Amino acid sequence: MLWSRLLLSLSAVLLLVIPAFAADPEPAPVDPSRFEVTSLVAGLKQPMELAIAPDGTVFLIELHGKLKSIHPQTREVKVVGEVKVTTDQENGLIGLALDPNFATNGWVYLQYSPPDFSGQHISRFTLVDGMLDLTTEKVLFKYEEQRKECCHHAGSLHFGPGGDLFIATGDNTHPHGDSQGYAPIDERPDRAPWDAQKSASNTHSYNGKVLRIKPTPDGSYEIPEGNLFPRDGSKGRPEIYVMGCRNPWRMNVDSVTGFVYWGDVGPDAGGDNPRGPRGYDEINQARRAGNFGWPYFVGNNFAYADVDFATGAIGPKFDANAPVNESPNNTGEKVLPPAQPALIYYPGSASPEFPELGGGGRTACAGPVYHYSASLQSPIKFPAGYD
Repeated sequence: MLWSRLLLSLSAVLLLVIPAFAADPEPAPVDPSRFEVTSLVAGLKQPMELAIAPDGTVFLIELHGKLKSIHPQTREVKVVGEVKVTTDQENGLIGLALDPNFATNGWVYLQYSPPDFSGQHISRFTLVDGMLDLTTEKVLFKYEEQRKECCHHAGSLHFGPGGDLFIATGDNTHPHGDSQGYAPIDERPDRAPWDAQKSASNTHSYNGKVLRIKPTPDGSYEIPEGNLFPRDGSKGRPEIYVMGCRNPWRMNVDSVTGFVYWGDVGPDAGGDNPRGPRGYDEINQARRAGNFGWPYFVGNNFAYADVDFATGAIGPKFDANAPVNESPNNTGEKVLPPAQPALIYYPGSASPEFPELGGGGRTACAGPVYHYSASLQSPIKFPAGYD
């Protein structure tokens, strides 16, 4: 079905975008006015993520714990399961993926916040007779978070072409306070919730990361080759593929190349300052494992200063080639991998680097990559110019 390529989740409405013409075999200018938008369902309550089964059934999750399906022909919306979650501090049911062999095994992966655990579970469930069987739960992986202060739990699941499961996690850091919208690196006693060095730049923390594991049939997982740190955990958590993320709440993996894309919602500073750059949202691309800089850098490796929050003194800018995490809240390595710049970055106003983005809103999301197929027989496929 075409839905798996063209579905978009906007606010509380799911939209299906279909080109109203047959694509030419050669790339040609595309007239956006010739696309039709059809609303599949409205009235959803905080929809978070969706996945499309091989038969065209759309599965979606809502923050408060419900798993729903949309029938591909009738568009009937049905609640097919519900998990118990806490929704405090942006928690809830936050990630969804279908197993690559879903058509035969019915396995569904959920990322959610149990009420009795200070963190997130990534669990595999089985759909039995079209309904989520809670007794089949296998907890593949779980990670803890601080729950003293909000925010940035992020959350997104996606399978790569080799069967690896990617897991997006937020930096779990309070975005305000004395950081003034710049880098939240408050090292004062009892201020760990305001210090992203405890999480995003901590090689021994699962927060502020994109993790990569390979689920196994028995409900556990293996560590794939090529993650950021050795499998023995000597330098950092072996599940970490990408570190240095702030709020990577929407992610996708190219089905052909395996490149990982995610939108990272940035900080709030409205202008450049001796502390560092203004806030930027990012679209990132990871062709391989790496460190993407937060909280020491944002955008095109724009560097923040090492601020002493006790005195207000502004120190030197961090070095993107050799970032160092000297926070007392850091439990991992001090010397970190070099920082990687964002693929696309934009502030809350006009972007001189990316003028196509216009100016105004920010909440970066990363959707699927489209690969044009000349051999695909479909009157409604996207044209070659959208490859």
